[in-house]
Order: sequence, then C-alpha cells, then structure tokens
Amino acid sequence: NWLVSSEERNTKKGWNRFKSGQICHIKVRKLLDTYAPKNLTPEEFNDWCVVEVLKPEVPCPQLEEVWADYVKPIVIEDEVLGTLMLNKEFDMFECNFLWNETDISLMLEIDPDDQSSWEQTFGSARSIMTELEKWDRTMRMFAAKELTNLANDWMTDDEDAVPITEEVFAERITLSELAFSFEDSFTAYYEDDDMFWGHAVEICGTLTQGMESANIVG
Repeated sequence: NWLVSSEERNTKKGWNRFKSGQICHIKVRKLLDTYAPKNLTPEEFNDWCVVEVLKPEVPCPQLEEVWADYVKPIVIEDEVLGTLMLNKEFDMFECNFLWNETDISLMLEIDPDDQSSWEQTFGSARSIMTELEKWDRTMRMFAAKELTNLANDWMTDDEDAVPITEEVFAERITLSELAFSFEDSFTAYYEDDDMFWGHAVEICGTLTQGMESANIVG
C-alpha cells in the first residue's frame, strides 16, 4: 500500500507508479495501525506501506528468473473443452468455442497454488459441455420463468410492444459466456436481445442442485 491524496491517485504517485514486471528498489515500513480497516485488526491487516521509490528500475537476476517463469504461458489441451490458456491475473483458464454459430467464452476458476484441485473445476465444465444442448435449454426455460414478467415491465413505455411470453423469452436469449468456480457451481451469461436494453441475463446454478437464480447484470 501507499498513501496518496485523491489528486495524486491518477498521477505517477498513484496508479501509474508501478507497471507489471517492474523490478524496483523501495523503502517501506509497516502500515500504521490507525490505517487498518475497521473490520480488521492491525494483525489481520498486516500490510507494508511504500515510503519512497529509491530506484524505479534495478537489475536483479533472481527476480528476473522468477518473472520469466511467471510469464510463461500455461496451456492445457482437453479432449472435451479444447485448448485452454491460464489467465494468471484472474486465476482462470479461458478459451472460446463455437456454439450454434456463436462464439462462446469459457472460463474455469482455479487455485493456482493447488493444482490437484483443478480437476474438480474441469470435471464440472466437462459435465455441462458434453450435454450443453440440454443445459442450455434448461437454463433458458428457467430464466424465462424468472424474468419474463420483468421483461414486460421494461416495455411499459412502448405502446407498440407485443407482450413477451415465457416461450418467446426463452427463444430470444442466446448463450454468450460460461464460467465455472472451484466446486460444482457455474454461471451462464446470455444476451438479452434488447429486452433489457442490452443488459446480460445471468443464470447461476450447480451441477447437483440445478438452477438457483436468474438476474440481469451489466
């Protein structure tokens, strides 16, 4: 952490102070207890505060080796999911696949420090991907049941609008993204066909319990 004023936040004293992969020499001290958030004790917060950047760029073979290893791409070839690349910034494997002539994003959240846990997330994704047509139909019908009335409410100012039925709602939304978390939970995002003025339809569920919620987001 470093303490800056609101005016300094977007200057070289704030967010622009460091860049990805930069090796620098800094002076730090323990952050004063008074700066710990109210919901955390100083021991829980336990952060260091940047006092001064002594040298913005310095050579360090040990850290350069660590950085070179970090930026190496991690790619997994899966028979069901295809070619997935790890996004290290968000700890997610990502890929795109073609579904009903639409490019779909697939994201799998993982714990980078526990590779043995990755298979659980991958297994959940495979379970849905191998029966995606069935899951897609189930998710669209669930969203229609939950959100059709809301879609009609959004059209109240349009005198020429034709009321939307659950069947029409289910047909109009189209899958755009699938995200899987550590356990068996997943989130699907659907394009709304402008029923909610461009907001996405978000559907959450688990493999064991099925659909749990449907909302509009974005």
